[in-house]
Amino acid sequence: MSPFALHLVAFAALLARFATRFVEVTVRVVLVWGELIGQLERAGSPVAASALEGKYRLVTQNEEHFQNTGVLLANPWKLP
Repeated sequence: MSPFALHLVAFAALLARFATRFVEVTVRVVLVWGELIGQLERAGSPVAASALEGKYRLVTQNEEHFQNTGVLLANPWKLP
């Protein structure tokens, strides 16, 4: 099997393994992202837009990046 074919097989396995964990970037997510860009001095993040639209809590160590976006954050690396 060629290296490319091996990569495709590995990618397909990865997609199958995490299929229920992907967050779709919909038109509504893009619209929320546009609102974030308008509200923030720096460009908003499609990750933040997805979290806002889906009403998800975002688990990240990079809290500073999502500050002032309105996204609920959880930092598992921070002591309680």
